[in-house]
Amino acid sequence: MTKKVSNRFILKELANLNKLVLLDLDDTVVEASDIYIYRQFPGEEEVALTPAEYRNEKVTDDTKQYYDYRDFEDPGSVSNSIMAGEPIVANLNVMDEFINRGYKIGILTARGHEETVYETLREWLMYRDKQGRLVPIGDKLDRNLVYAINDSVTASRLTAIADFDKKAEIINELLDVYDEIIFLDDDIKNLKAVKRLKSTLESNKANKLFVMKAKI
Repeated sequence: MTKKVSNRFILKELANLNKLVLLDLDDTVVEASDIYIYRQFPGEEEVALTPAEYRNEKVTDDTKQYYDYRDFEDPGSVSNSIMAGEPIVANLNVMDEFINRGYKIGILTARGHEETVYETLREWLMYRDKQGRLVPIGDKLDRNLVYAINDSVTASRLTAIADFDKKAEIINELLDVYDEIIFLDDDIKNLKAVKRLKSTLESNKANKLFVMKAKI
């Protein structure tokens, strides 16, 4: 005779799953303020691009030399751009829902200065708890789950060259640790790279990965 499994037992087992929601930073969590990528093609004046504008640039190995990332190389600019930025509420609402369902929260950004990104988000980022109160993210954001793929230390251990492939490489590593990962990003290049990764994985690993396009 098969023993009937109670709903309480099922809910307990679900709650014990090791689950992660992994969010991009710029134009997913925050609309950054006063931080730019500078483009200057030969014979043209320098143009300051926001992260959202840069996302639409057709940057190749041949043209990358014409882009200057100096704002992103300065820890003060990196921190201030987040502190003075606008939270993207639609995506943070998604984050809130997953946190309140027991998911861990992580950040996967193309920025550098990983420690600066983490410390700033600990101070700036808020979420709504189960009672609907807006509270600091605090310990809900784990330092070990904040990845800035162009940070010198993080970049040194990655084998991929393109930023979107670096993100996919990080996610592939995390799939060995987590029972479920939801990846939320605004950039179609990143989303396509992670979907390509998923298509190459064995089914037991691929079935743990879900890709969501951020609301812009």
